[in-house]
Amino acid sequence: MSRFCLLLDRKDVNRPENLIALDMFRVFAGYSIRPNKITFGKARELDQRPDLVCDENSFCPVSIDRSEDTRFVGETGFMYRRWTLEEVARDQIVKINGTSGLFKVEDIIDQINEQLETQFTLDSLDNRVVYDTDGDSFVLYAHPNSLAFCGSLTFELGDPERRDLLTVVKLSGFAPSPSFDYSGTSMQRLVAMITADNPVLANYVYGVDYELRGLAGMPFDPMGRNTTIEFIPVSNKFNIQTLQYRRLTAAALNPDPQVYDPLVLPTYPSSTHQVLGRINAILGTQLTTSEVENIIYDKVADEYRLRFTNTSVSYAWLSGDYLLRGGFAGTFRFDSTGRYRVTGDGQIRSVTLPQE
Repeated sequence: MSRFCLLLDRKDVNRPENLIALDMFRVFAGYSIRPNKITFGKARELDQRPDLVCDENSFCPVSIDRSEDTRFVGETGFMYRRWTLEEVARDQIVKINGTSGLFKVEDIIDQINEQLETQFTLDSLDNRVVYDTDGDSFVLYAHPNSLAFCGSLTFELGDPERRDLLTVVKLSGFAPSPSFDYSGTSMQRLVAMITADNPVLANYVYGVDYELRGLAGMPFDPMGRNTTIEFIPVSNKFNIQTLQYRRLTAAALNPDPQVYDPLVLPTYPSSTHQVLGRINAILGTQLTTSEVENIIYDKVADEYRLRFTNTSVSYAWLSGDYLLRGGFAGTFRFDSTGRYRVTGDGQIRSVTLPQE
């Protein structure tokens, strides 16, 4: 084995770099130099025989105190072998945790030293490289002028440091509209409310950058909040956050149903889900079939019940009933059970009005 191939153990690398370099000089020069009697210049790569594995691969200018040795008067230097970072790691995988976004060696050097049992400083490792956690590969480089190290080493990323994307999690909540305008689906209205309280979300798209799941009720708080939901970002840079807000009951609709157009059913029997488009047009809402019970309307009536239900699905409404004013379909005939009379081909039979 060449005299330049030092046997590495943890005691070799777990000490200051200048002491490691002095041992490397000792292998070349054959004697020891006291640390306080030598001043190092900038080491650099100088491999005159790349075909040899364990030959000198570096040169470092030094200045040695004359009281230490008069043989090194003036400018001088040593050829010696620096350790590569791969030799230091000895097949150990370095995995860096707790990083997000952009980072540099200065942000992770403590983890590197802990895992490799080294005492690297920013004079040992190249701090100019800017890494991005969204990148595909991560390579650690020795500082070009490091006294004891050269080469590079691939490292991996472990769990990132997550942070909260939203600053407001106790939302303002839905409020009764003075104009009774509840246009938009429950989800659209919820996304708009979260974004209003957290303007950062203007740059994020629901269903692409984040999801909202786990709708659940909660005891009313002093601000009237009664609902929780999980905000789940797609990026692993951000934490899952629990949001609180207020959902409304049917009482938020206009208490005077006379203000709304009557609900006229196209046929009997009918059901809430069959005529939900008509109901939405009357109320100015965009309710979905999952938000309302499918009540059967089997006869002509002055009122038709709209029942908000399934509060694990509706993002804007709690359970409750609202009575819609019933209407009649003009001059159509009804039988004794309140159903429309129909012709043989299924057409609604109309009343023949007398001629004036």
